[in-house]
Amino acid sequence: YQRRVHGDYYFQKDMAKVFLAIAHGSEEIETVTPLDYLRRSGAKVTLVKIPKDEADKADLFIKGSRGVNMIADAKLDDVISEPWDMIVIPGGLPGAEYMAKCEKLIGLLKKQKAEKKGIAAICASPALVLACLLYTSPSPRDATLSRMPSSA
Repeated sequence: YQRRVHGDYYFQKDMAKVFLAIAHGSEEIETVTPLDYLRRSGAKVTLVKIPKDEADKADLFIKGSRGVNMIADAKLDDVISEPWDMIVIPGGLPGAEYMAKCEKLIGLLKKQKAEKKGIAAICASPALVLACLLYTSPSPRDATLSRMPSSA
């Protein structure tokens, strides 16, 4: 893979492989902005649909939290067994709630953490989706989480 930066060319052997989750009600800006930046940086990003229920598994269509229609690249069941360098979870409601209830996604996140690979979550998702990962160690001090300070 060849990229040009500031007039110079360099070669990148292995692009980062990123799983970007999306569900009905995901926040559009929190989905599209990381998708855009990661793809511009050369990462191979797959937008993966997390279904809200069994009936929602049939297609790749997503309606965002502000009513914007989006199309995922893949269904969760089709890519669940692939290795990922990074998993990105956007916020937005009820999208983050659907993701928190998805046992397959939670299992993938636990595997990602055990392998010490990247996990990123935005807005509501650290509290809702990543809650299962925070205090699994003997001491809460062993768990790390980066977040914006509360405005309250």
